[in-house]
Amino acid sequence: MLRREIRRSRLVCLSTMKQRRSRGSTPRRGTMKKNEPYQFVGREARPVVILGIDPGLASLGVAVVAGIPGSRSITEARIFRSTPSAKKLSVAKADDRFRRARELAAFMAAAVAEIRPDLVAIEAMSWPRNQTAVVSIALSWGVLAAALVGLPVVQAQPKVWRRHHDPSGSESAAHGSIDDVERGSSQLREFKAADRPHVYDAAGVALWATSTDEYMSIVRGRFS
Repeated sequence: MLRREIRRSRLVCLSTMKQRRSRGSTPRRGTMKKNEPYQFVGREARPVVILGIDPGLASLGVAVVAGIPGSRSITEARIFRSTPSAKKLSVAKADDRFRRARELAAFMAAAVAEIRPDLVAIEAMSWPRNQTAVVSIALSWGVLAAALVGLPVVQAQPKVWRRHHDPSGSESAAHGSIDDVERGSSQLREFKAADRPHVYDAAGVALWATSTDEYMSIVRGRFS
């Protein structure tokens, strides 16, 4: 009985759709023109949400970019900071690093749960000569790998994403271009001077991600 009802309702829906097509129904408010590559799938189509990350254990920048075909904007930014406190807490350095890594894990878990990104863009790992910095970077990447399980991730070396914003590839020029061109960039300037480079880098790599095949694949799935 239930199967018959479902089949009957499907036939009614198909019949209604055919009638609308034959009448040449007008596009709903919020849809794009026919000559544009994508149309919204209904009014409430959710923008593609990109979580940009500038990795680090002492400082980690996060920025969110929301994109629809032909438009993108920076919607928010966050900063994580942790300070070595082994002497202050009277603990071993290894224990202190573990504490900081757990704090970063809690920060990332909260960010992923709240933002619900469709795609994650990270500034690619680089290895400094300083041994302590190498340990910190490795710890932060271990935390990120666990926090981002199940999410698509793209990475870009600093020069690559910076050239997306300015041909010179310099950090200051890329940040300046983000200020001049991108919507929502004003909120990045509200951060303290020490934190600003990290949120700008996170926003920069997230904006670069809109040029990737991974982003376009998500767009095609959501907009038709």
